[in-house]
Amino acid sequence: TVAKYDPALVLHKGTATLLVTEGDSAKNFATAGLSVVSRKHFGVYPIRGKFLNVRGETSKTILDNKEALELIRILGIQMHVTYTEDMARALPYAKLMVMSDQDVDGSHIAGLLYNLIDVCAPSLLAIRPGFLCRFATSLIRVDVPGEPTIGFYSQSEYDEWCTTRNAERKSLGKASYFKGLGTSSAALAKEYFGRLASHTIVVTHQGPESSEALDMAFNRKRAEDRKRFLI
Repeated sequence: TVAKYDPALVLHKGTATLLVTEGDSAKNFATAGLSVVSRKHFGVYPIRGKFLNVRGETSKTILDNKEALELIRILGIQMHVTYTEDMARALPYAKLMVMSDQDVDGSHIAGLLYNLIDVCAPSLLAIRPGFLCRFATSLIRVDVPGEPTIGFYSQSEYDEWCTTRNAERKSLGKASYFKGLGTSSAALAKEYFGRLASHTIVVTHQGPESSEALDMAFNRKRAEDRKRFLI
């Protein structure tokens, strides 16, 4: 089901979070995890495929896009207005949390969603610099007999751990790869949500510096700037 404005969320201003998931499988993962926390504080909205790059687009083009329009409406965002504290407090959701895969595509999708808010409501981010966040899940989980399960959030982090363990002649255990949230079980979802704070990355918006970074990443006219940045 698509998340909608819920008057009950007014009771939870400052705590309600919209989980934007990468597809229905991730939505099911989120729904399973929410069973261990108060559902009153969360909404879930699944997107499918790559989200629209709104950078440089007209308001009409943005609002003609089904997912962009629905997200703007769900979040209660007014486009291109100067937000005040009272306006920010009146929003149905205090945070937008992206739940996407822990790969490059997942990071790109997260960036496109952050880009939406920076383009459509930059003044909101000035008042609420912690409005954007991301749900962090392990890319690799290792089970070593007699030790707690270890989660790694990148291949390089895991490789470094393996090098250290080999040097110490310790067991590497069994490694399981989780390419997407859809491959994770309901039990694992509940484990993550049971420690939600430790799996939340707040993407702090730092004003013009952050807006400039997003513009360089998504402005179609700045291909050369991106090339120089990547060199």
